[in-house]
Amino acid sequence: MLSLEPIGHVHNGIGRTQDFSDVISESFILPEFEPGLYRLEESDEIDVIFIFDRNIDQGFNMKLHPKGDPSNPEVGVFASRSPFRPNPIGLQRVKLVEVC
Repeated sequence: MLSLEPIGHVHNGIGRTQDFSDVISESFILPEFEPGLYRLEESDEIDVIFIFDRNIDQGFNMKLHPKGDPSNPEVGVFASRSPFRPNPIGLQRVKLVEVC
């Protein structure tokens, strides 16, 4: 079985159902992983892998209407951005603003 240990955490003002396309987040890396940030500021974008921690054990549907809107055509969960998934793992490419 795969086991994942967090290397940090993210803070932002996103609510449960809010659109997050223009949100600025702060990522905090645990001290023992900070050497891995060496020269990260040379990147314009980074990929962030994260856990939908608020959705663990909340269930999911294999097919759904995006954003819960029945006027949107039904799609499979993997063709959506739903945070309710078989595994609560997400991936987002983000613009890197600053490394401190």
